Amino acid sequence: MDTSTLKDLLVGRLMPEKCYEELFVRFNLHAPCLKFVLNKIVGIWIILDAFLVNPVGCGSSFLVVC
Repeated sequence: MDTSTLKDLLVGRLMPEKCYEELFVRFNLHAPCLKFVLNKIVGIWIILDAFLVNPVGCGSSFLVVC
């Protein structure tokens, strides 16, 4: 995958350009950027969990093993 494609994917959907520069160019674990990215990932996880839940009702999460 080309780096510009990866950058477009990450900056367009997951983080602002400033955070991309801090995390992937300068390799600086900038706390506000990490918080922003982790909050975004958790939000996406919750939405995916809601769509992938078992309709029969084995558990409330797709990570729960019946």
